[in-house]
Amino acid sequence: MIFLSYARQDRNKVQSLYDQLVTNQLDVWVDFCSLLPGQKWSYEIKKAISNANLFLVCLTNNSIDKHGFIRQEIRIALEYQNSLLDSDIFIVPVRLEECEIPDQLT
Repeated sequence: MIFLSYARQDRNKVQSLYDQLVTNQLDVWVDFCSLLPGQKWSYEIKKAISNANLFLVCLTNNSIDKHGFIRQEIRIALEYQNSLLDSDIFIVPVRLEECEIPDQLT
């Protein structure tokens, strides 16, 4: 399963990426399609990250300068990645526009 992390301002761009991945029959977890009303979103997000095979962090100028849950998702993913082998690929930065990649993701 692929987990999509993004800044709320980038929802339309992420929707396009999500549509492309699903069209290619990939299993994708993104909050606007995967969370159900009434679910405890912070718990469900942590669970989804730990069950994911890939964590795609969608980067734009909005997301790299944003405080909020995207930072928490990245921290959770980095902690999970520490339990994997050095050769395992888990976190994949995806630039949706020209922007810097945060040091913690390189």
